[in-house]
Amino acid sequence: MVKVCLSLLSHFKKLKSRIRLSPKLKASFTILEKARSRLQRSLILFLTKYMFYDIIYSMRKGFMLKGSVSKVIIYMLATVGIVATPVVGGIIGRAIEDQRWSRICDGVNIVEICQDNSGTKYKKYLLHAAEPEKTKQVHHEAEPEKSHIVKHDAVYGTRQVRGDCIRTNISYKHGTCALSRCRDGMYSGSTGWGTCNYHGGVAVTGGPWYQYTTESYVVTPAWEEKIVDVPAKPAWTETVVVSPAKAEWIEKIVEK
Repeated sequence: MVKVCLSLLSHFKKLKSRIRLSPKLKASFTILEKARSRLQRSLILFLTKYMFYDIIYSMRKGFMLKGSVSKVIIYMLATVGIVATPVVGGIIGRAIEDQRWSRICDGVNIVEICQDNSGTKYKKYLLHAAEPEKTKQVHHEAEPEKSHIVKHDAVYGTRQVRGDCIRTNISYKHGTCALSRCRDGMYSGSTGWGTCNYHGGVAVTGGPWYQYTTESYVVTPAWEEKIVDVPAKPAWTETVVVSPAKAEWIEKIVEK
């Protein structure tokens, strides 16, 4: 833009006293207003085009044209007769808009108002680094055994116990162990001839016989059984995952 001003000044020395080089923008469009009535239209268009591309070049170098500056440029171009102000405004607006989105998103240094290599525009393009798994160690104290006692009663059985022998009740051998039983139920201590002569004869021989009684006895004594509900645990350490690992990802908000 400064180059344009100097070029025009060399052709209009008469206007030098009327030109104030500061600010530069004011000097630029003042010169062009004067040049409009004195130069051929082709030269005006050439200078304007030259000026326009110089502006775009500056924009691509990172100098943003916003607010009042863009309005001055629109007025300046309209002054020298390039189309109508709305059209010029559209051209400048698109140029400014393209410049805003011209940066290539990398997710690290350029994370907003940018585009990828395919031309897709993003309001936000932020690369989130991979995150490792986060864990913590939880210590558990030793736990005692938990149990209860079950009491079992004694188990009893019965058995026959032999007592004294059956005694004779015949007078001549009264009180000895009976060896024969007479037919009338009396017992005799002999087995020879004449046994039970007066009692109907011998019914059964082969004694002695014994008297038996039934008694109970302990088969299994009373006892206690220990039932383990929960076995004892030693002290131990558990690794608990607080947050799982995350892979690298890109947060994208597309410009609609």
